[in-house]
Formats: sequence, C-alpha cells, structure tokens
Amino acid sequence: MYWAEFLTIAVAHLFAVASPGPDFAVVTRQSVTGGTRAGLWTSFGVSIGILLHVGYCILGVAFVISQSPTLFSAMKFIAAAYLLYLGVKSMRLSNGLNEQSITASTNVSVDPGKAFVLGFLTNGLNPKATCFSLRFLR
Repeated sequence: MYWAEFLTIAVAHLFAVASPGPDFAVVTRQSVTGGTRAGLWTSFGVSIGILLHVGYCILGVAFVISQSPTLFSAMKFIAAAYLLYLGVKSMRLSNGLNEQSITASTNVSVDPGKAFVLGFLTNGLNPKATCFSLRFLR
C-alpha cells in the first residue's frame, strides 16, 4: 500500500514531537512533577492533538485557515494566551519552591484527565503544528 509514505510522515512527526518545544516542555514538567503516569497521559493528549491537526489537514480545513489571515491570527492569539496562562501558572507554582519541596512534590498524584487535557490543548492550540501538518499533507 502506502507504507513508505506513512513511515516518512511518522518519522518526521516523531522528530518534530521529540524536539524541544511546548509539547516537550509540558510532558517533561508533568513527568517530573506527577511521575511517569502523568507524563504518559500528557503524551497521549499531545498525540490526540497531533491526530486533530492531521485530520483537519486531510479534510482541507488547514488550507482554509492558512488562506484566511484573520482566522489564522485568531488561532495564534488563542494559542499565545493559553501558553501565557501555562507560563504564569508554572511561575506561580514554582514561586518559593526549594529542592526539598520539589522532591516531595514528585509523589503528587495527577488526575489523568487533567494531564490528558493539558497535553491536548498544548498541541491542539499550537499553530505551528497546523503548518507542519499542512506541509506534509498537501
């Protein structure tokens, strides 16, 4: 069938997801603060976010977004606001933490649903992921 094309796209996405960026940062943070389980649920959310981008690129919605500067700008502003929210939240949590409290917080139980939603929103609101998928699926 189309195994060569599939593997090419899969390897390209693997390198894109593994490279440092918002997805990498949020999965690393969740893994450090909530353990392996939280990191896996966050990764699963990121994966579904990627599936979302690939799905609407295949359906042609990404082409419409890329051709509409207003819609694309709105998407970028929503994504920027979400990333700003994550940054402020991280700074608030880290305010006053020392090494002992970080070690103690590694045993904190993280709700799998919240970890999944965090990963999904981090990738789903990333406009670069749309552009990346659009380039591969044209």
